[in-house]
Amino acid sequence: MDHNLIVVRQLPVIEDQLRQVKANIEARVSSVLSLACTEETCKEVKKARAELNKEYAELEQRRKEVKAAILAPYQEFEALYKECAGDLYSAADAQLKARIAEVESGLRQQRLDDVQSYFDEYRQSLHIDGKLVSFANSGIKITLSESRKALRLKAKCFLDRIAGDLAMIETQEHKDEILVEYRRTLDASQAITAVSNRHKAMAEERKRREEVAAAQAARAAAQAKVEKAVAEDAAPDAPAPTLPPMQPPVAAAPQPDAPMPGEKRYALSFRVTGTLEKLKALKKFLIDGGYQYEQL
Repeated sequence: MDHNLIVVRQLPVIEDQLRQVKANIEARVSSVLSLACTEETCKEVKKARAELNKEYAELEQRRKEVKAAILAPYQEFEALYKECAGDLYSAADAQLKARIAEVESGLRQQRLDDVQSYFDEYRQSLHIDGKLVSFANSGIKITLSESRKALRLKAKCFLDRIAGDLAMIETQEHKDEILVEYRRTLDASQAITAVSNRHKAMAEERKRREEVAAAQAARAAAQAKVEKAVAEDAAPDAPAPTLPPMQPPVAAAPQPDAPMPGEKRYALSFRVTGTLEKLKALKKFLIDGGYQYEQL
């Protein structure tokens, strides 16, 4: 590009004049400040300040006029620059950017169609159900930085992993349940673990219910025996047996709560569960009460 297209030929000649103004101001201020502190001096200082402020206001006005004069040619140049170059460059960049996006989008679509077609063909060759996996959930992202070969290799690796997972699942005990879990996550290890934990929990729950049922049955059987014994005890007593003649009764050693002669005796079997202290207390109760018992 020719750098002489934009050239500043001459700057306004104002620097020497401003330096003269600077020297004049400094001399006048220095002269006023050197005066003695009297009433007349105060008047002189005020007068000098007023004159300087007036001169400054006039100079500021002149500065603004000079600035406008300097900027006017540049503003005209800037408008021409935008019309002939700046705006055109911006418009060209936007148009080319849109075209690039359009072209890249078309190229990505071509690669997508190619890889997806390969994906479906290879999936069918492995006999993998299309409802189980699709290209959409393969996680493969189409970019222009990767070649078609690289994208196809990604598709092949993904389907090979799925085929290996399905083959392993076929060897499992609960393969149908595992396959249901696998469809959600496509993670064989996670699916097998989930099903295994579920069956383990089910087995524990089944065992717990069986133990509860067995305990309930045992309590019901014990209660039935007690009720039967109570019912038999409430029946009319059998006539007391008579002693053989000519044989005097043999005196028995006194025992606590010994049954009366002729009183009917019953036997009741049951298992007692409790703490060691409670079992000791039960044993003492049986001994003190005169009950005959035997330990199973």
